Amino acid sequence: DMSKIKIKAHLQGPDTNHMVEGSGIAHDHKLLYQDGDIKVIVAFQDEKVILKRIHPEYQLTLIFLEQQTTSGKYQLMNYSSDIPLSITTNRLQVSDQKLEVDYHLAIGDEEHGHFTFILEYEVKV
Repeated sequence: DMSKIKIKAHLQGPDTNHMVEGSGIAHDHKLLYQDGDIKVIVAFQDEKVILKRIHPEYQLTLIFLEQQTTSGKYQLMNYSSDIPLSITTNRLQVSDQKLEVDYHLAIGDEEHGHFTFILEYEVKV
């Protein structure tokens, strides 16, 4: 069953302070919305949250599991192999209409620092 939702997302990091507001869809433990050229999919699986950002030129997959380090991937469309990501989730909080994640990201061997992602969503009536 699909529901239309209103979303407000905020990503904060070392060189990033990005906000997006708009509408999206909630379907089958997933939230989908557009962020400019990027299609964002947030999937809730038991203890895990999987965040995918799909751009015409790349696809980014982040896996959040509280107090754990997980492997994600960065796929460039014109490039045969994936670039490995290491995600360390300090805090993952999922409540009724809100997702909050504090995480540390490394791409390949390169540290990218600490990020906070907050997604608020409500079903449109």
